[in-house]
Amino acid sequence: MARITSLTAVDSFFCEDAQWQHGTRQRTVLNDEQLSVLIHATPYTVVDRVRGHDVELIHGMLRQQGVIGSVQQVSQACYCAGSVAGVNPYNRMDIDIIPAEDSPDPVKISTLRCTPEQIQSAFLRLLKLADLRRKTSATHAAGIFGSDGDEIVVRECLTAHQAGWKVLGAAMMSEDPSNAVIFATTGLIDATVVDIARLCGCSTVVSSAPAVTSAIADAHRAGITLIGALGDATFKLYAGVVDL
Repeated sequence: MARITSLTAVDSFFCEDAQWQHGTRQRTVLNDEQLSVLIHATPYTVVDRVRGHDVELIHGMLRQQGVIGSVQQVSQACYCAGSVAGVNPYNRMDIDIIPAEDSPDPVKISTLRCTPEQIQSAFLRLLKLADLRRKTSATHAAGIFGSDGDEIVVRECLTAHQAGWKVLGAAMMSEDPSNAVIFATTGLIDATVVDIARLCGCSTVVSSAPAVTSAIADAHRAGITLIGALGDATFKLYAGVVDL
């Protein structure tokens, strides 16, 4: 299997005393790979992602997109057997889905309100655990946290949505009930991020990036608090309430 990162010669340019200069150094660069997702051997989609936690990613993606309502509907998720010329077998995954017997249970969203200290603690913890982001500056991270700021699940991927899907998939597949309160992400807060947070049962979404109008509207409807543009000692409240 390929490595997640590679050392690559990169030219760096900088201006010093009004003169442009450059130097070449070996840099750690993220390896992205395409994952072909098949449902009952029929192509469903292709996801350009960072390898790792693929089963979680697919569970979360299918749940958020409304294809499945629970983890019990996925009877099998496996990398495709056999070989295809020029294709890494670990980049093709086949999913078997069984019909749902009943409508999915309504998602229970935490009713806890967070303090600024809890919000800061969770986001700082997310950044501390985002190893690939620190090494490459190329991934997005997402995680769900309890009211004490401790992580329940943290994942990284190429996009904020993919990182969120991995978190949602991990929460779905966990045998322990989640007490998640905060969904933290390094990406833009859009409607998909709010939906992923809702499906995780979180009452608060936190990001260092801003929110867009569709996310704000969805958050108001779902009763979710949106915290964006989070800095060292500042943040913006787009929806909901903060416990001061």
